[in-house]
Amino acid sequence: MRIIKDPQARVIGLENGELHLAGFESQPRNINRLKKADHLTVTAEGYGAIGPLDWLAFNTKEGPTANVKVRQAIAHAIDKNFILKAIMFGTAVEQVYGTNKFIFLYFSCGLGAALISLTFSYYSFYSVLDILVSSDISKSEILNLLNQGKYNSGWLSVIGESDLGAFISAFNTTMVGASGAIMGVLVAFGYLFPESKLMLLFLPFPIKAKYFIPGIILLDLFSAVTGTSIFSPSNTAYIAHLGGAFTGFLIMYYWRKNQFNSNRWN
Repeated sequence: MRIIKDPQARVIGLENGELHLAGFESQPRNINRLKKADHLTVTAEGYGAIGPLDWLAFNTKEGPTANVKVRQAIAHAIDKNFILKAIMFGTAVEQVYGTNKFIFLYFSCGLGAALISLTFSYYSFYSVLDILVSSDISKSEILNLLNQGKYNSGWLSVIGESDLGAFISAFNTTMVGASGAIMGVLVAFGYLFPESKLMLLFLPFPIKAKYFIPGIILLDLFSAVTGTSIFSPSNTAYIAHLGGAFTGFLIMYYWRKNQFNSNRWN
């Protein structure tokens, strides 16, 4: 798969057989030119099935995207649901505060989510590590096994299975995506427009933002505490969601509190 921005280069590539497939051609002159090539088929069908924002293609044979973990990371990082939320809620927030403050809010919530998530993972890991070390288990042995993707079943005599799972998970924690930043924008939207009505696909009635958004946060808190996934995939970063929401609330509280004094930022 190649990204060719120049329309003329795409047409030439199709004509000489260097390219085998191209989509979303919009220039009538190029379309008519391609129709004249006997080895090419030009069609307007198929767009309803895939759509320009509904699919993502990877080269799975060579290059970095041959690694399934890389493809999963990319797919999660540009999750279309997150993008749609950013557009739907972010536009309203940007109209109130302007582009500069919105960008500050978005990235601050992302950084806040990362910081809180890393802090939680750090505490989860080292609290269990201290228990194991205090039971005369070598710290270097523990770290060596974890680096190899292994663990000693004897550790279960000191800690429970749930603690061991959290311990290993904290050691292998990775963070990809913008969900924490989106949660911060969502909180900002609810702070500014609490009476706005929102709907979920599986609920046939609208819910005001002042109830809807806290409800989502409570669900994330429940999932973070219990490890039970309700609407999201099991690998969702619930702590990052909560961190982004908390950061967004702090920023909105400060802006609203100081909007008429010398600390305001225009």
